[in-house]
Amino acid sequence: LLDTGTNPNLKDIEGLTALHRSSQNGQISLVRLLLERGRNIHIDEKDKDGKSALHWAAENGHAEVATLLMEKGADVNAIEPVFRYTPLHTAAWNGHESVVRRLLEKKPN
Repeated sequence: LLDTGTNPNLKDIEGLTALHRSSQNGQISLVRLLLERGRNIHIDEKDKDGKSALHWAAENGHAEVATLLMEKGADVNAIEPVFRYTPLHTAAWNGHESVVRRLLEKKPN
């Protein structure tokens, strides 16, 4: 679909893009594919709750996905508007030490 020009930023009924869903589920190969071949992909796009793909990776403990997103420029200081959580808050709250360590390497605010 990416080769045919399908917009990778289209959202589903829950406001999630393919990047959100693949980050949420830890699908590293799909995340990589979307980031490398998705034209004009919005890496920091927020879902209807204000979460970015990095928030989803952090929330679910997907350290490799979080690292890849950060390497590709994801905002480590993105703020979810309801509780004002950053990806670091989200990872720590959910007990994902490996994600916390990787986020701290980026020296978030």
